[in-house]
Amino acid sequence: MTYRILKKLLTPEELRAKVPLSISGYKNILKHRQEIKNILDNKDKRLLIIIGPCSAWPSEAVLEYARRLKKINDKVKDVLKLVMRVYVQKPRTVKGWGAKPTRSIDFSRYRSWHVIFT
Repeated sequence: MTYRILKKLLTPEELRAKVPLSISGYKNILKHRQEIKNILDNKDKRLLIIIGPCSAWPSEAVLEYARRLKKINDKVKDVLKLVMRVYVQKPRTVKGWGAKPTRSIDFSRYRSWHVIFT
């Protein structure tokens, strides 16, 4: 089997350097992480829902999904914490990109979990 590289992808470090996150972006991430931690620690009674498209392609469809999810979130944010999950590192689409999770999470201490795969 032969192949040729059509376009070299940026490494995570190159991407962060090229498109840095704003201070308000960092604050937003920290706020949402704390809310999720509070839900997992049973300090926040909302139900955490992690939902998202199968992959981040095509980008227009993912952005439309995000817009629709935001509208739903505005209606249910008092009882649900909606988190959009977008998977951009599928081996079959981005083989060898090399990004790794920043840390592992021990889920054993959290209350009951319900996982739905579609």
